[in-house]
Amino acid sequence: MKRLLAIMVMLLTAAALFAGGIENKTNFTTGWLMNMSRNTETQRPDAVFYNPAGTAFLEDGLYLDLGNQFVFKDYEHKVTVPPVGFGTYNADNVTYLYPNAALVFNKDNWAIFAAFGVFAGGGLLEYTKGTAETAGLILAAIGKGSGLTSADHSFDVYSVTFGEIIGGSYSFQDKVSISAAIRFLQGSQTMEAKQSGTKILNAEASANGIGGIFGVHYKPIDGLDIAATYQTITKMEYTWDKTETADPVLGAVAGSLGIKKSEKFKNDLPAALGVGVGYRIIEELYASVSFNYFFNKPADSTGGFGVDYDNSWEISAGANYDFSKELSFSLGCAYSKQGIEKGKNSSFSPNLDSFCIGLGTSLKFIKDLTIDIAGFKPFYSGTEYATKDGIKMDLEKKSMWLIGIGATYKIF
Repeated sequence: MKRLLAIMVMLLTAAALFAGGIENKTNFTTGWLMNMSRNTETQRPDAVFYNPAGTAFLEDGLYLDLGNQFVFKDYEHKVTVPPVGFGTYNADNVTYLYPNAALVFNKDNWAIFAAFGVFAGGGLLEYTKGTAETAGLILAAIGKGSGLTSADHSFDVYSVTFGEIIGGSYSFQDKVSISAAIRFLQGSQTMEAKQSGTKILNAEASANGIGGIFGVHYKPIDGLDIAATYQTITKMEYTWDKTETADPVLGAVAGSLGIKKSEKFKNDLPAALGVGVGYRIIEELYASVSFNYFFNKPADSTGGFGVDYDNSWEISAGANYDFSKELSFSLGCAYSKQGIEKGKNSSFSPNLDSFCIGLGTSLKFIKDLTIDIAGFKPFYSGTEYATKDGIKMDLEKKSMWLIGIGATYKIF
């Protein structure tokens, strides 16, 4: 039962899109999609997300940055060994709304900033024939006398954690800058199961959290940037605000798993450390390398039911080239190593190691306005998973690609 409960908690985080860590997002902006190495950013207001200390080096003025990502995903898994129901399960969805915004005011050697974005989750998965895990939940109810069957059921899960950043930065002698900010998070998670078109389970949970972000940026010589940013752990304790079940036996099974109104579970956003080194090779070309480390182990991200994730990391490299004052091109790649064992994964939305590439262009044909267009593609590794209980699940497919559109306007 504890294992099934852990799985149900994992269901709620399974709608997550690309993430460098198991929970933490790194694809905040369109700028990241076209160059994943962002930890030394000093030219764009979306530095708030990746290198907040770098905002102190922006030219004086008020900047507004807005963007959205479109995420196309196709997941499929197959169960090959009992006791979970046999079959192939598929979800093919598009996320149309994945927004971000940043506002930065810079004056002389200081800056103040605010930002909004998606820090965890951010997607919907619709399994029209259910999943292996939900089939197991219904089978558990059948074993206790429910009139349900595991056939002809669907399952939808949605998870998103929005957040706001408010802070400031200050530079000393144009060589060193420091920053400090507060981050507020609001998490919302829902799951809905239907049988023959009738809703049999509808559950919603929410949580709030607060944490800090601190950064430093050093320019030892002209053209060279060295930066580091640390995000503290954000404790997130979710409360089931609504749990509705049409079948009383299924309701009792769900309740025994902790899925009942006013019950709580934890899903913390782990602490993260990002470092980067960048160099302007020539006036038109800037290249950088970034490294992010996610402290998953101290965080409670599975409701406290014995699933212990290792820490994870990602490394990226990228370059920006200015063809002219009106047109520039960006290219980047990244490798992400997930800290999760096969027996502790989720079959239908597994956390997999990945190699990613992205590219994009920035158009500056209107004074003080920059339009960004980017494309991004992760390639995942691993195809088969076996749980500690010996349940074998084959990952038939996990495919995803993203398109981002953003705009930056210097108001004055």
